Order: sequence, then C-alpha cells, then structure tokens
Amino acid sequence: TIYLNYVFISNPNSKIIDINIHYNNILNNLDYFNLKNQLISGSIIMLSPVLAYKRKTEFELLRYLNDLLLYCDISKPIYFKPHPREDLVALKNVISKLDIKHELLSSIIPMELYFSYIHESTWLGMPSTSIFNRVFTNTSSVDKYIILQEKNDPFPERLNILSKVFKD
Repeated sequence: TIYLNYVFISNPNSKIIDINIHYNNILNNLDYFNLKNQLISGSIIMLSPVLAYKRKTEFELLRYLNDLLLYCDISKPIYFKPHPREDLVALKNVISKLDIKHELLSSIIPMELYFSYIHESTWLGMPSTSIFNRVFTNTSSVDKYIILQEKNDPFPERLNILSKVFKD
C-alpha cells in the first residue's frame, strides 16, 4: 500500500508492504508509456466501466455526463478518462452526442502517470482511487474535486472514505 494510515486488516496473518517509494519511482519514470509532454488544465471527467458492466445504458450515461458538464467551465478543455475495462466504442459514441470539444485520455495509461502534466484542474465523476492518489501525492495541488456518485454504485462506501481522506 501507499496508504499505511488507512489500512484495515481483518486477517491477522496479513503482511503490510509499503510500496510508496516504488510507486513514486514509477511516477517519475514516464518514458515507459511514451506520454507526450502535454499540459492538462480544465475539467477531467473520470469514468468507471458502466457500459462494459451494464450499470448504465448509453442514454443514462449521456444524461449523467450532461449533469457533470453543468459543473465544468466549458471555455476550458474537457478531458475524459475512461476506465481500462470500459467499452471504448460505446463510450465514444455517447461522448460524441455531447457536442463539445474534448480530449479522450488513454484508457490503458494509468491516470497517475498524467499527474505531472495536470495543472489547476477540476476532477469530476465517480469515486476513484486516482483521486485518492492525486490528493496524497500532490499536496500542493490547487485542483478541485466534484464527486457525483452513480445511483447503482457497487461500492457506495467509497464516498464516505473519500470524504474522510479529504478531511485528513
């Protein structure tokens, strides 16, 4: 874990391994993913694989994204970060109906690898470990976070945990 203060152990035989140093080394070695040096500043919409797991229809996702866009400054860039398991063809179809200028970040590149390129952005969407990681590894960040939990979230307790982390 990189979150020793937040570990809960239910099995007394468990072993905790602190991977914080290894994690930060990976974040600092971006050559592996051939990321282009880009500035990300605007609204970042984090998505879970709702289409792939049929937790939302395309119409429901479109309505959800329209709700999120109400919190975005559409004069600034809007980025969508799909979950690696999402159905990208269906997702692109939904996003195209929004009729907004946007950029789709790679679904196979972990969001954490974009961190060094993100500046003054608003993160929107469903609870995500990427948001945990952003808060913990970028304590001087001036990013804003708007979490809108999906109605059929399979892990609704995530929102309470995120709230505790933000207060800490």
